[in-house]
Amino acid sequence: MKNTFILAASFALIASAAIAQTTPADINTRQRAQHARIAQGKHQGSVSRKEAHMLRMQQQHIRKAECRAKADGVVTPMEGRMLHQKQNHANRSIHRAKHNDFNRKG
Repeated sequence: MKNTFILAASFALIASAAIAQTTPADINTRQRAQHARIAQGKHQGSVSRKEAHMLRMQQQHIRKAECRAKADGVVTPMEGRMLHQKQNHANRSIHRAKHNDFNRKG
């Protein structure tokens, strides 16, 4: 029983540490990937000019939030989770814009 509790506690500790380790490099990598997806969608015609503008504004909002999080020199785990959630939301927005079955070319 004691070993099971220790094992469960160690897994919980490892999982929480993995979630909390959102580094600025991870954030920037996701930002670049999302920007490329927006550009690709616009180039292919699956994202309209207006949708691309809205998605880019969303990316700018995330960049500003990242700057605020870095202002004190460190991105805390809570700030990292907040940025991660914002990027997840942006990811879903990009997916919806690219797959809303509205043909922009043609």
